[in-house]
Amino acid sequence: KQWYQAEYGCALYQEYLRAHTGTPIEQYPDIRESYRADFSKAIEILRTVPDTSDPDQKLRVLEESSRCITECIYEHYIALGRSEEDAREASSGMGADDLLPLTIYLITEANMPQLHSELLMIYSITSQERLKGMEGYCLTNLQNGVYFLIEEQRAAGAGQ
Repeated sequence: KQWYQAEYGCALYQEYLRAHTGTPIEQYPDIRESYRADFSKAIEILRTVPDTSDPDQKLRVLEESSRCITECIYEHYIALGRSEEDAREASSGMGADDLLPLTIYLITEANMPQLHSELLMIYSITSQERLKGMEGYCLTNLQNGVYFLIEEQRAAGAGQ
């Protein structure tokens, strides 16, 4: 069930890109096997963001959750009997086009109504210099996932 939901999230995102860019869906990466990984550990890490009031710690949690996505994919490929090299390539070769649909999936599964405000707070009180690194990339990726879901809800509401 979990891989199906992640794959559905990716398909929804790819359809959104196709509709807004005109690029055929076939040109987007197909990493369906990666969506079959168990992302529960990354989801649990993400759910700990509200547990601290320290914005630096919140950023570290966001980065840890993001890194856990690639670890989950790596472990999944190893469990399938793939070589360590293949597993490393599958998990480390993910770009933003691959990571964003998985992030959207994690956000929906984490079911954190306050996540948007948490991300806004982190962004507003963290120095711009600090946001230029990996932690800033993870924050931006999560923000993009949240904004995507907000826009999908708006579009669904407007269509009714």
